[in-house]
Amino acid sequence: MKLRGGTFLKWTGDGFLAWFETPLHRELPERTRSLLEAVWHLTFTVNTTQLGSSPTKNFRLRHGVAYEHDALLTTIARSAKHKSLDITGRAVVLAFRLSGIPAPFPGLVADATIAKASKGAGFDAIHLKSWEPSAEDLLRYFKGQAWGTRGIAISEQRKRRPSSLRSVVNKSDRHIRLVEENVRARAGEGTFSERYTHALSHGPEWAKVALAEESLFIERDMLGSDGPADYMTTVDFGTFYGWPFYFWGGIQDPRVQQSRPDLRQYTKRPDYALGPHVAALGIDFAKGAQLGEGFGRGAFVAL
Repeated sequence: MKLRGGTFLKWTGDGFLAWFETPLHRELPERTRSLLEAVWHLTFTVNTTQLGSSPTKNFRLRHGVAYEHDALLTTIARSAKHKSLDITGRAVVLAFRLSGIPAPFPGLVADATIAKASKGAGFDAIHLKSWEPSAEDLLRYFKGQAWGTRGIAISEQRKRRPSSLRSVVNKSDRHIRLVEENVRARAGEGTFSERYTHALSHGPEWAKVALAEESLFIERDMLGSDGPADYMTTVDFGTFYGWPFYFWGGIQDPRVQQSRPDLRQYTKRPDYALGPHVAALGIDFAKGAQLGEGFGRGAFVAL
């Protein structure tokens, strides 16, 4: 939240309260974009890492977002060195109630003002659809009150259209050129993803472990019986592994017409080869499991 300009206010019984100050109403779409980016990255990180814990049942974040037109901010001074902010308002109560409504990833439910502003925010990773509460929903989530219940929108997961090889290559080429040109969203600050990754790498131990987790890569087929090899490797931000131009071992896909011989020398060597046509289903680490000698350390790859 802080990386996108938000302010953490306080912990609540089962979550937290954050605030994105919007001095001018015309700034609302831009501030909504910042909020949506923060929600997406926070939810993805927490849902996938489980904060480094091992719960019996995985938890999922949910978010209620509302626009408060007339907020009352209160500074609470517990000592000379420790001060905190609190916020009160009708929409603050609404936000808490919205957070109780189930919604697909990233679990976001927004009031009418935020839903409208999101259309001009330009952040396509989160899609919102209209949600009309029934009489039962009004009683269950809003204690029978109707204020703020019109125009509510909830996040939805859209089915992705299959991409052609040509479109994937073009998109990959654009991203590679952005990295090569060292493009920055804001001078001297770096992109949000870069700053977010940097913050995690300097965060608590569970965050460092999450960043160091190995990922599986299943390479393209129809290039011969002996290659290219599938592999697992740590993924560093901004690293390029050659796909879809080159594969491990210098193998080039002849179906990719857009040749980039200059990228061959920049390809990073993955950590561990699994062999061609493995098509692993998943990966997990022993992490000290009591499985006998030879199985207490290392990775288990599901085939």
